[in-house]
Amino acid sequence: MIRVSQARLAAEYDRAYLAVLDSNLSAQRFYQQIGFQLTADVQHQQTPDGALTTVIMTTTF
Repeated sequence: MIRVSQARLAAEYDRAYLAVLDSNLSAQRFYQQIGFQLTADVQHQQTPDGALTTVIMTTTF
């Protein structure tokens, strides 16, 4: 299913980005396994439940 989604994106775009919680290392590893790489971009966000920090990952098609 992931490969099909990537193929559909690749038909229209050269690059994809996604945001992952910095504490979610298993998700980061999963996305790295399918071709995404961590960038230097980090986003900090305050929510009613507390602070969230996300890292940005990208891949090219």
